Amino acid sequence: MRAARRVEVPSGRTDDWRYNSYMATTVGVRDLKNALSRWLRLVRTGESVIVVDRGQPVAILSPIVGAAKSRTVEEHLASLAARGLVTLGNGKRIAVLRRLPKGNLSGAISEDRDERA
Repeated sequence: MRAARRVEVPSGRTDDWRYNSYMATTVGVRDLKNALSRWLRLVRTGESVIVVDRGQPVAILSPIVGAAKSRTVEEHLASLAARGLVTLGNGKRIAVLRRLPKGNLSGAISEDRDERA
């Protein structure tokens, strides 16, 4: 694996780089693919990584601003419930569904269809 190099991002080219006079770590596409977990760990620490393909910058990996730190499942469900996206259970078990009587299942289905017709 090749070592990442640090490059000076040109200050007058914010349209291409989206940064202004900033030292960024760069990584080639192949190295990124081969060690993606390592690069994501670096991004989680707050550093941005510029992805280059044949020496040309093509993407920026950067941390999400305001992203929640590692939350527990309960905290995540509570935040979803607060937004009205899920309804939390009350902790009680759901009643057991009644069992079908023993016999021919296709016959029971036919009887059910006859009753509905």
